[in-house]
Amino acid sequence: MRTNAIFNLIFNRKKIKLDPEDTALVQLEIIFVDQLKMYISTGIYLHPDQWDKKHKSVINLSTAGAINKKLADLTGKLRTAELRLNEQEAHLTRRDVLECMEEPGMKKNSFVSFMLLEIAKRKEIHVATRYRHNLITEELKGLNIINFSDLTLRNVQRYDEYLKDKKLEQTTVFKKHSNLKTYIHKAIDLELMKHEQNPYLKFEVVRGKHKIRTRLDDKEMKAIIKKEIKDPELAFVRDMYVFQMFTGISYRDMTFTGGQLKNNSGELWIEGLRKKNGEYYSVFLLPEAERILKKHRAPGNDQVFDILPQFDQNRKLKIIAGLCGIEKNITTHTARHTAASWMIRKGVPITVIRDILGHTKLDTTLIYAKLDNKTIMEEMKKANRNRK
Repeated sequence: MRTNAIFNLIFNRKKIKLDPEDTALVQLEIIFVDQLKMYISTGIYLHPDQWDKKHKSVINLSTAGAINKKLADLTGKLRTAELRLNEQEAHLTRRDVLECMEEPGMKKNSFVSFMLLEIAKRKEIHVATRYRHNLITEELKGLNIINFSDLTLRNVQRYDEYLKDKKLEQTTVFKKHSNLKTYIHKAIDLELMKHEQNPYLKFEVVRGKHKIRTRLDDKEMKAIIKKEIKDPELAFVRDMYVFQMFTGISYRDMTFTGGQLKNNSGELWIEGLRKKNGEYYSVFLLPEAERILKKHRAPGNDQVFDILPQFDQNRKLKIIAGLCGIEKNITTHTARHTAASWMIRKGVPITVIRDILGHTKLDTTLIYAKLDNKTIMEEMKKANRNRK
C-alpha cells in the first residue's frame, strides 16, 4: 500500500477537442493514499502546442521557465506539507491541502483573492497576458498589499517605486498600473469598494515612450529573400518570415484557413479577425506573398500553412539571420515591424497600414511604423530637391 500521495500535472483534463487558437486549464491532480482524487486549478490556460505531455511542462512561450517554476513550487509546497505529516505518522488529506493552499490574509476582504478569481474567469485573454496579470498579484503580496483596505495612495506609490527599482521600461510600468486599475474598476462596479477609495484618483502614471522596435531595412530584406538555403525546414521558416514581411500578419494569425482567402477578380486577399484583439484585418497578397502561398499551401480549406510552434520558429530565425549576415535579433514579431516600416517607406498611408495590421488604435501603428534615420534622410533630401 502506498504511503504517499501522487501528484500529476494535467492539461485539458476533460480532453475537450481544441482548435490551435483555443486554450485549456492546467490542473494539479492529487491521488491520496485512499485512492480519492482532488484537482487544483493552477490558473494557467494554454494553447495545445504550449504543453509538453511527455514532460508535463510548458513550452513555446517566452514565460515558460517562470510558469514551470510556479508549477514546480506548487507541487513542492504540497510535498513539503506531506513530509511533515509523515513525520507524525499521518497521511495527506483534502483538508490538509486546502489549509496548505490558504495564504495569510487571503479572506473575503482580500483584493488579491478577488483579482485572482477575476483573472481565472477571463477566457478571452492570451495565456501570456494571464500570466502577467497573475504576476501582479504576486508583486502586491510581496509588498503586503493584500486587502481592499491596503489600496491606498501611499501603497500604489510604493508599488510604482518597486517597479522602477526593477529597472522596467516606463511603458511596462504604465501597463502594469493599467492592468491593476482594470481590476480595481471591476471591484468598484461590483460594489466591493467605493469609487472614492480608488487610489488612482490621486495618482497619475506617465505612459512613457516606446523604444524603436527592431525591423529590417531594404538591404536586409533583400538578403533574407534572396539567400539560398538548402535545408528544407530552414527554407520553410524563411518563407514564412518573408510572407509576414509582405503581409504584416502576426504569427498567431498565420494559422488562417483557406476559407479566409478571398479571390476578387483574380486578386488574392486574406480577411479575418485578429486572435489578439478580435479586430478585423484585410490584406492584399503581393506577388512575393502569393508565390509563397502557392508553394506551401496545403490542400483543402483547413489551415493553409503547417507552421512551426513560435518558439521553434524564432530559434531557427536566429540561424537564418546568421546565414544572411544580419546582426539584428529577428523574431516573428520583427517581420510585422518590418512590414509596417516598409509600407510607410513606400508611401502607404498610415490609416491603410492600420487596417492591414488590424490595430485598434492608430497610435499602435505609429509605434510600429516609426521611420529609421535612412528614410528620414532620404525624405528630407527629396523635399530639398523639390524646393529648387
